[in-house]
Parts: sequence; structure tokens; C-alpha cells
Amino acid sequence: MKRYQATGYAVIDWFTEPLNGENSRGKKSIYTVRAMHGLARRNTRKFFKEEEGVPLSQYDMAEVLLGFSGIVLIIQEDLGFDKVPDQDLADMVFLWRYIGYHLGVTDEFNVCESVERMSSCVADYMLFTPRRFATLHECSHELRRTAVEGFSLQTGLGVQYWKGAYSLIFNRPEVQHYKIGNLESKGLDVIPGMEELCQVYFKLFNFEFVSSRTRTNLHLLRQMQLSNPEKHEALLKVLKRVSTFHDLVVWRLYSGMFRVRKIISFLVGCLLSVKILSKLKSSILIKSISNF
Repeated sequence: MKRYQATGYAVIDWFTEPLNGENSRGKKSIYTVRAMHGLARRNTRKFFKEEEGVPLSQYDMAEVLLGFSGIVLIIQEDLGFDKVPDQDLADMVFLWRYIGYHLGVTDEFNVCESVERMSSCVADYMLFTPRRFATLHECSHELRRTAVEGFSLQTGLGVQYWKGAYSLIFNRPEVQHYKIGNLESKGLDVIPGMEELCQVYFKLFNFEFVSSRTRTNLHLLRQMQLSNPEKHEALLKVLKRVSTFHDLVVWRLYSGMFRVRKIISFLVGCLLSVKILSKLKSSILIKSISNF
């Protein structure tokens, strides 16, 4: 959870602080991340076979850069967000090219060289996405689990809520055409009713509103961490307790009610079917007697 929190805070710093400032928080943050990449590259090299290449290679960095830029845009469009204006899109791509440069991505591998190149790389990436998901290592599912749990703790909504939201997103028709829905929701163990609840929530408050609120909350948490670390830690503890309460009480109670409603609906349907069949039999019997 702390890893994803740190990543979110780092991206906020890169977006809001100058990356070329002598003592700016943004520059310190991005070069700290670059140093961590270098350390991880050296320490994990021994676990890679020669034919598997270099860990955290330029290709790997390019894919991650694409994930933060082009893939995010694709997901936004599929989830019904408003189209990003052309100038805003060009500005965003330029910013991620600049971030990639500071992270050590060479121009040859910088997928954000232009909007056109980014779009072309996204198309290539999505073409092979089903294969990627089909050959995922177990550690990838573990990373997803910790990400879902991190979101639950940051928002206080609980792990079960975010599992439902995650599963709902990847099973939407707009995403299913990438042929990854079933693979990506594998192993989530979503409790009955959570997808339906998230669907209602997203209809009441569209994806853009939910995303905006999450982004605002993350920004406020970052400011609090910088100005008052003790208060920040105390708030995270409160959010963790609220999240646990949702999972152990609220969502279990809701899921139980959902299952009861489904059983009642099924029984009512069966009773109606029996009544309809009885009426049909009676009408057929009456018709047969009258013909006789």
C-alpha cells in the first residue's frame, strides 16, 4: 500500500513542482525514483537469464511510460470520459516525454515523442495485451491485490468495494473488445452484489466525478503529509478502520441482503411460472372438453 501511495505522491510532485529547479521537490523526487530504478536493476540482474534481457531495460521503461500516458487515455475514453481537447492532449504527451527524459528514457524509446507516436505505440501494445495477460506471473496478481487494497485504505470504502469496481470496469463491453476482461478479473473473489452496487454508484456519479474526487483526495493527503505528518498518519489509520468496518459489516450485510433478494426473486418467478402453467393447462382442458 505504501508503495502505491508513494508513487501517487511522486506523480503529484512531478505535475506540480518544476523538474529542473535546483532544490525543487519535483526534481528531488524524480531523481530519487531514477536512482531506485538503477539500484533495482543491479540487484535483480542475477535473477534474470541472459536470454531474458536486462531488468528495467529501456523497453520496460517505455512500457511503463506508455501506461501512465497513452493507456490511461484509452481507459478514459472506454469508460465514457469526455474527449481530451487536442491541445491538452499535446501538452500532456509533452509533459510525459519530459518526465521520461528525467527518468532516463532515451529519445529512441520515448513513446511520448509526439501524439502520433504515442497513439501508434498504444495500438501495438493493445494488440498483444491478451497475450500479456495470459502469461502473467503470479506476482502480477499480487501487485494488483495490493493496489486494490491501497485504494480501499486511501478512500475508506473497503477492499470489497474496489474489487467490485475493478471487476465492473474490466467486464464493461467497451473493454471486453480487448479480450482481457475475464483474465483481468481472475482471482478477485468479488462478493455477490458488489458489481451491481458499483454500477449504480457510477451511474449516480459518473466515472469522471469519481476520478476527480479520488485525485483531489490524494492531492490533499500529499499536502497534509508535507505540512503535518502526524495528522497524515492519524488520518490514514482512521481511513483504515473505516475501510475495515465497510468490509466486515456494511458490505457483508449488503451482500447478504442482495442474495436474499435474488432468492426471493427466483421463488417469485417460479410461483408465477407455476400459475401461468396451471392457467394454460386449465384453458387447454376446457377447450378439449368443449370440443368433445
